[in-house]
Amino acid sequence: PCRECVRTGVADVKHFSRDDAQAMLERWREDRISGLGRADDASDDDDAATSGGTRQSTADGQGPQDGDVGEMEESLVQTCAAGHQVRVVDILSRAVIYDAVACPQCVQKGEVPPFCFNRRRCLLYFDEDNAGRVGAMECLKCLQAGRSASIRILDIIAPEVFLSYNWGVVQTDACGHKHYSTQALVKPLKQRLETEEDIVCWFDVGGGMGAGQNHMAEMAEGIRKCTVVVVFLSDAYVNSGNCLREFCHAVRLCKFLVPVLVPTVEDGVARTGHSTGWTGPGASDPDWWKHAARKCENARNPDSNLPISWSVLRHFEPVDMRAPPAWLAGSESELEIRRRIASRFHRGEHVQHKTEASYALWVRTRAKVRHALTHRRAGVPTALFPDIRGGAS
Repeated sequence: PCRECVRTGVADVKHFSRDDAQAMLERWREDRISGLGRADDASDDDDAATSGGTRQSTADGQGPQDGDVGEMEESLVQTCAAGHQVRVVDILSRAVIYDAVACPQCVQKGEVPPFCFNRRRCLLYFDEDNAGRVGAMECLKCLQAGRSASIRILDIIAPEVFLSYNWGVVQTDACGHKHYSTQALVKPLKQRLETEEDIVCWFDVGGGMGAGQNHMAEMAEGIRKCTVVVVFLSDAYVNSGNCLREFCHAVRLCKFLVPVLVPTVEDGVARTGHSTGWTGPGASDPDWWKHAARKCENARNPDSNLPISWSVLRHFEPVDMRAPPAWLAGSESELEIRRRIASRFHRGEHVQHKTEASYALWVRTRAKVRHALTHRRAGVPTALFPDIRGGAS
């Protein structure tokens, strides 16, 4: 994409071809090499004709001087369809993450070049401070072709990390501004992930995705398209209907989980009567996850009414952020969260095989537990199943 089109806010962003830019640079280099060769041949002929004479400079001759190479490469430009001139070296040195994102419908229909959306405008959909955010953008090329021109943001650019948390309790800061306690802890972490790691995060505020949108459907779609789900666990989280939905979606879709143990704030009791922090043990206890099963009063999926198993958490070591310095920028706990998120990406590709192996192990373990309990009820000695870990949660 032409960065000048993006910078100036052109609706129909124009494109350059990397292949054409590379071919232009290679042609220039070939011409330069052949020009230098002709200049050297002419100089050799002059030396043979005038023995002992002074060799003529090629500055006014057939080829450029070596000192002019960088300047001449800088002068190579291409012009986009909107009239913007961009240096070839700038086109070829653009990063992989572009400021323009191609319309997926144009790509599917084989439009060349496809219409492109401004990536920054798309990201406003995930900005909790943008009260007027909408869930779709209009593609001009699709409109001209008679296709549906309304393209969902989640089809243009998907969140890479989903932040699942319970809002906490309402607090008032020194300036008289009200905020939710857990939300105030998660929001700065989300901002640092986006600015320092260039990771798109899903961070819901107030339970709304924008006017005219189905919150539950959008939430499910956000989890389906993301790679990592960061679960901010608290006693209130395991008793929140929306949080349980998010957790069930993440487990059903075998998402990589990063459990984070949330601290309890002053007067931190949610409307459900549960603490807004995690009151159970930390990572030093191998059965730390059982606290969720004990605290969850209705361990059933709010949509399907099927029982919820928290035992999948045993395969993901928690990050304990209950100590005060843990929420500060650059703390060891925050760096650990960022490391785990980064571990899911390798050269731009999502690393999924290890996550799938963890879920497969969890499913096999649960099957063995059920098998053991069935035989126990039938009177078969449990010693026949020595590899079963205690508990059927």
